[in-house]
Amino acid sequence: MADLHSIPCPQCKKIYKVKSEFLGKKVTCKACRHQFTMPTQASLKAYHAQKQIQAVEAQQDLSKMETGRARVTTEKKRIGASKRGGAKPSARRGGRNQNSR
Repeated sequence: MADLHSIPCPQCKKIYKVKSEFLGKKVTCKACRHQFTMPTQASLKAYHAQKQIQAVEAQQDLSKMETGRARVTTEKKRIGASKRGGAKPSARRGGRNQNSR
């Protein structure tokens, strides 16, 4: 039984399940009519290796962003606590101070 490979169309990104015997052949995407050559077995391995590297890097970037977001949230809480006081929004009517009437 031939192996199936997931190959995206370079233009519309529609995923095709392709048998190994069709690798390296010229095809037309049924969705967007773009003609392209299916990758060879060697280039397909390189493509999947690159995708795996990108996924790992994206996960590392996400964990860095989450750490940074936690710091920002903590900093906002500190700033908000120091600015408390003054008139409460419920004491205002129509978005104006009562003194301006």
